[in-house]
Amino acid sequence: MDVSLKLIDPAKIAAVAGIELSASEEDFAGGSMIGIAGRLKARPNSEGCFPFLIIADCKIAGFLMLRKGQALPDWAAPDAVSLHNFRISGRMQRRGCGATAVVRAAHWIATHWPQASKLMLSVNVENVIAREFYLRCGFQETGESHNGRLGVEDILSCRVSDLMQKS
Repeated sequence: MDVSLKLIDPAKIAAVAGIELSASEEDFAGGSMIGIAGRLKARPNSEGCFPFLIIADCKIAGFLMLRKGQALPDWAAPDAVSLHNFRISGRMQRRGCGATAVVRAAHWIATHWPQASKLMLSVNVENVIAREFYLRCGFQETGESHNGRLGVEDILSCRVSDLMQKS
């Protein structure tokens, strides 16, 4: 399967279609694409937010957002990039698309922001499937947590260089 990332104009996020998720998956991944677009538009530091489509075999398979600099959440290390709103359409799950997208994100970070040494994320403590996925990808728990949109979220981190070795 050929998987790539395509940086998109933030104004086009709300129009993204074809990512099929269950209601709970969508909630854990940051809500609807329209909701994500609205929150991004309202952010005072949106220039540090980089939305990507995940393309698999020439079709939209998912979405992710990378944040850096002033757009980093409080829980992220200053030398990190944070991963948000990660979602893979149900039809593409468990086929390697998500893991490949994480590796592609690491390569993009290394190329465009070589000073960033870590990729960090938060995952809701009730989202066991996502936590297991991130741990399989190589993320490690930092021991930190914060109160997120839907409750307590644990912070995970992985060195960009470690993710790149998985390609």
